Amino acid sequence: IPVEQIERIEIMKGASSTLYGTGAATGVINITLKKASNVKIGGNAYFNFGTQNTSITSKIAAQEVNQGFSVFGNKQKISFLTSLNHSNSNGISEAKGIDYEEDKFSRINLNQKVNFNFSEKFKLNFFANYDKIKNTFDNPFGGISYISDDVYNNSNSEQFRFGFNPKYYYSKGEFNLNTS
Repeated sequence: IPVEQIERIEIMKGASSTLYGTGAATGVINITLKKASNVKIGGNAYFNFGTQNTSITSKIAAQEVNQGFSVFGNKQKISFLTSLNHSNSNGISEAKGIDYEEDKFSRINLNQKVNFNFSEKFKLNFFANYDKIKNTFDNPFGGISYISDDVYNNSNSEQFRFGFNPKYYYSKGEFNLNTS
């Protein structure tokens, strides 16, 4: 998850199985993503780069680049949030040793949210996410590989998720349905 999409992170220690199920016996990490904004229109953008140095290297070339932007807004009963992020890294090996080349990592992430507030009692939220991740890794059998990681030792993942979340508020509570 790109840091720019996170609104807050909560760490709840102790038994939380009554709220989050039996898998939460010792605690829960709850990551809340940003929501569509109440301002008319706004946005932000970022660009940063860095090195992939270790305790024994001192490279000065940029080997990690992250960039992205988001646009958000609100018009009467409709609000939206759109964000696009890209990360690219090249310069640190996933295995230890002297015969291993530097591995590559690339991620593209698109996040879209649209909220309709029909009334104080009824709201309908839609979301869509797209992630594409590519990376290379070292030869799992060790030693110098005569075949490039780009050919055989790579991983590609593509995910698309969408859903909606209707909420109805009544005098003593709310009905909330999460679908995905």
